[in-house]
Amino acid sequence: MIRVAGLTVALILAGCSFDPQDDGRPQQVTKSQSGVALSFGNVEMIKGTRFFTIPIRRAVNDGKSYGSFSGDFGEERNRLIVDSSTGENRRVLPDETAALVNWIVPTSSPVNNDLLVISDGPPTTANPALDAYAAVVKRPGKSDKDASHYDLLAGHFTKADQKWIARGLDGVQTAWISADSNLAVVAASKGRGIYTIYDGRDFRQVLQRELKIAD
Repeated sequence: MIRVAGLTVALILAGCSFDPQDDGRPQQVTKSQSGVALSFGNVEMIKGTRFFTIPIRRAVNDGKSYGSFSGDFGEERNRLIVDSSTGENRRVLPDETAALVNWIVPTSSPVNNDLLVISDGPPTTANPALDAYAAVVKRPGKSDKDASHYDLLAGHFTKADQKWIARGLDGVQTAWISADSNLAVVAASKGRGIYTIYDGRDFRQVLQRELKIAD
């Protein structure tokens, strides 16, 4: 039944001309020093700030015409942070050799208990952590047999500072701002779950506890 369904979908796609109307967005913007074709992803406004971000994605169409789908489905290799009032911008990663697999603007938690209320106004010095972002970066293993690992980068939009706060993780589940304006992270490392809190001002680690999901 699965094969029949898959064949049906394939026949439908083959019978259709999958060529959306060109909406003018660039299919390729530039190439990296290593020759990787790069394009824009969807622009994301950072609520309550003057900043917006632009994913830098690997262009996957190799020059073919896919209209508005250009760049949308490519692997994210970097991200631009842009000050909308001045146009000043900076890249989050130093180059495009790694994959940025998750971009987190941690302003809320998966659960709604005891959370800091996020205002619509600009971040203030009283709550510097509200100005934060985090990026999960995937790095391949040393060989094809070695598993990939994940590094976690955190920074501030306004201060334009950032630092690697964790390396060699098995994965990052989520991050959010705690009630005391710190950065909270749930991740996996060395076969165990971990809950870590980082100071929202300078991202130094202030607490880490194992999450005992199994005996």
